[in-house]
Amino acid sequence: MNDKVSDLVDQMKRCGYKVTNQRELILKEFTEKGGHLSAQEVYENVRKVIPHISLTTIYRNIEMLIDIGVLCPVELASASDGSALYEINRIHDHHHHLVCTKCGKIIEFNMCLFQEIGKKLSSITQFKIDEHRLKVFGRCPKCQHGR
Repeated sequence: MNDKVSDLVDQMKRCGYKVTNQRELILKEFTEKGGHLSAQEVYENVRKVIPHISLTTIYRNIEMLIDIGVLCPVELASASDGSALYEINRIHDHHHHLVCTKCGKIIEFNMCLFQEIGKKLSSITQFKIDEHRLKVFGRCPKCQHGR
């Protein structure tokens, strides 16, 4: 088990959940594949190791992992088949997403210029901003050239 999976397993234990082989494999999918995965993608890969696992089990475990803060949905983005995408919840790893409106490709980026805008917004509106998530929509280079 890699260090990242081990840390997430510890988080699951602290929240009072039993660590099963299924849950470890689901976490391994997210840590090794990185990026943004649908429940179907996780199911197809975990099924190679545990052939009898059901898609319902995958969904139940993803929901539990969201509830305890291990995973989070990638809001406003979906897989090419329209299903929801999920990623490891990296609270302290501030990042944003570029989303291709044609093929659905998602690219993460760490550059954030929102701090200055946020200060101005807070000053003008008296609204205290606790966090933000930026999604930028457009077309990836491949889709711009029709490939």
